[in-house]
Amino acid sequence: MVDNFIGVTIRDAHDRDLSAIETLLRTVGLPVLGVRDHMKHFLVLVDDSHLIGTVGLEIYHGGALLRSLAVTAAHQGKGHGKRLCQAIIAEARRQNVSVLYLLTETAADFFESLGFETISRDVVHDSVKASSEFQLCACESAVCMRLGLSEA
Repeated sequence: MVDNFIGVTIRDAHDRDLSAIETLLRTVGLPVLGVRDHMKHFLVLVDDSHLIGTVGLEIYHGGALLRSLAVTAAHQGKGHGKRLCQAIIAEARRQNVSVLYLLTETAADFFESLGFETISRDVVHDSVKASSEFQLCACESAVCMRLGLSEA
């Protein structure tokens, strides 16, 4: 996937992007556990050759986990997060994912504006709940959200 906007490009992540992705995630306080294992379903936002944003999917039998949506501080507030999220939702549809789940501590309103609904963790498919992100103690207080993609 390659998607161009004025001055920036969203493309599939490559192995060489791993270090920059992990650095960005650490900078914004997001977990890096599991990123390496799911790189084939990550997208990056680049400005020239600089990685300025990322988002990823962890695809499981009963749905997928949208994770690691991050944009560098200097590039926030420009709609890049929304573009990345729309691109990963489109990718999930291409992968025939029927439902996307996510955990967030700070961006529930943002994800709600994109159609996600707040749900109880009890309704999350067991395969997704077994992901490293759901197992992190730091994510216990996070809001759990879902977006159905069946209508795709």
